Amino acid sequence: MKRLIHHSLFASILLVCLLFVNSGLATQSVELEMTEFNDSKVEIPQLTGMDNSFVENTINEAIKAAAADHLNTLSLLQSGTPGQLTVKGKYTVIPSRDGHDLLSILLTAQGRMPTGRPGHQQIPLSFDLANGQSVTAEQIFKDTAAAQTWFEVKVAEIFEETLSNYLDIEDLKPFPLERFLIDETGITFYYPDNTLTWLSGQTASIHFLYHEILDQLKLEEQSFLGNLGVLERLKPDEQSQARIKDIVKDGRLPGFDIRLGEKMLDIQEQFGLLYDPEGFAEGESVQLEDDRYRETLLIAYGDGLLDGILSKRMNLLGLITGLSTQDDVQSVLGEPFTSLDMTDTAAALYKLPVGVMDVYPVEGVELRMYYQEDRVLYAVWIQTIK
Repeated sequence: MKRLIHHSLFASILLVCLLFVNSGLATQSVELEMTEFNDSKVEIPQLTGMDNSFVENTINEAIKAAAADHLNTLSLLQSGTPGQLTVKGKYTVIPSRDGHDLLSILLTAQGRMPTGRPGHQQIPLSFDLANGQSVTAEQIFKDTAAAQTWFEVKVAEIFEETLSNYLDIEDLKPFPLERFLIDETGITFYYPDNTLTWLSGQTASIHFLYHEILDQLKLEEQSFLGNLGVLERLKPDEQSQARIKDIVKDGRLPGFDIRLGEKMLDIQEQFGLLYDPEGFAEGESVQLEDDRYRETLLIAYGDGLLDGILSKRMNLLGLITGLSTQDDVQSVLGEPFTSLDMTDTAAALYKLPVGVMDVYPVEGVELRMYYQEDRVLYAVWIQTIK
C-alpha cells in the first residue's frame, strides 16, 4: 500500500529564513511517499510544486534510484519472503542568497538489507535546487585530498580513546568525505554500511560543527557554503536573543532531534547509548552514540523523562563553546537572573570544571551558561524547572 504524507517546507526552513532573504522555497513542498506492507514500510521524500519541472523530476528520480534496492526488498517481502524493513526519509532545506538552495535528504534503512541479511544503512543525498545536480565535495572543501587527510587525522584524535575499547582505530579510514549532509549546524559524514559501525550495530556517522572545520571549507562570498550563510551562523545578531529564548522555551538546543520532556527510553532506542548511565547530582546522565551528541549529557531525575541537556559542544546561534566569553554572552542575553560560583565540590557533582554558571529562566526552562575560570563559555545547559 502506498500513501503520501504532505509536509510544507515552510516549517523546515522557518528558522533559517530569519537569516536570509526569502528564496521562494517556502511555497514548495515535499511529500513522503510511503509504501507499507505489514510491519514494513519505505518512506521516500519527493519534491512537488516546483516551477522548474525538469529539476523537480531530476531530483525525484535520483532519490528513487537511491532507494531502489530497498523498494525491491519490500517487493520480496510482499511476495512472502520472511523479514522486516523500515526505511525512513528525513529532509532539510537551506535557502541560499544566490538561489542555489540546498535540499539534504537522509534515507535510513533498518532490517532486511538488499543482501538478504539484517543490517543498518544510511544514504545521504544533497541537491542544488537551482539545477537538480548533486552537491559535491569539490564545491564544499578547498582541497579534497588535503581535507581527506585532515579528517582522518582528526577523527583518530577524537575517537581513539572511545573506540579503542571495541574497534580498531584503523576502521575510521577511509574517511567518507563524499558521503556528507549539510545542515544548519554543520556537516555530518556517513560511513558506508559494512564498514564502521557503533557498538549498537548501527552504521557510524561523524558530525562536525562549522567552527570546528572552517579551515577546510570554501567560504568565499560566492562559494556554495558562503551563499548558504555559514559564516553568519558563527556570530549572533540583533535577533539572536529572541530566537534563543524561543528555542529554549521549546526545550531544545540547535542541531538536536530531542526535546525536554521526552521519554529517555525512546531517545536511547533511537540514538543508542555510548556508555551505561552514570550518576549525576540527584539523578543520572547518559551519553548517546549518535555523534551529533558528542560531549553532550542527557539528564534525568528519576522520572524517566529527559529533564536536562548539557552540551560542551554547541553553537547557540552564534554563542559558541570554547570561543565565546561571558561578556559576549551577556551582550546577547543580558544580565543573568543569578550567577553561581561553582567550587570543586559543586562542579564535580555536575561533571564540570570549577567555574561560574549564569542562569536565565525562560518560561519553565532554565538556560544555564557555564564558564570556566577564564570566563570562556564551557557548556550550554537547559533544564526543566520543577
